[in-house]
Amino acid sequence: MIVSVVWLPACGGNNKKPASKKKATAPVVEKKVVPEKPISVIIQTIPKVQYQHTDKRNPFAGAAQNVKKVTTGIAADFSTESLRLTGTVIQPTKKWAFIVTPDGKIYKITEGTSVGNRGAIVSEITENRVVLTEMMGAEQRIITLTVSEPQK
Repeated sequence: MIVSVVWLPACGGNNKKPASKKKATAPVVEKKVVPEKPISVIIQTIPKVQYQHTDKRNPFAGAAQNVKKVTTGIAADFSTESLRLTGTVIQPTKKWAFIVTPDGKIYKITEGTSVGNRGAIVSEITENRVVLTEMMGAEQRIITLTVSEPQK
């Protein structure tokens, strides 16, 4: 059996490191940039603005304060003062009342319902009255509707 060994110098038999490739770079030259036209500086003075709060809401108050509420509740086209209570139903687990608007429509309401054009909330229903709570800016307004006797 004959074994032959071939030495190939191109396969890395030489331990010399290959020469590093250096890129040719152009010399750095600093050049001053001179504008063609002179630069003008404009300084504006902004006048002070004072907030005139007359007939305007307080910008630091909550968004709902001093703003007329827009509601899609029951009888939203009428004021709460124009509503009439016609009757109530009290059961052990449920309470509801019936109100009449100036145009003659009858609505069934429960506690928590939004009523009227200022978004009054039904806060209490008893046998012969309904208590509405209305927010007027930061103040709370209580309106009580009572069952009126039928006209003869």
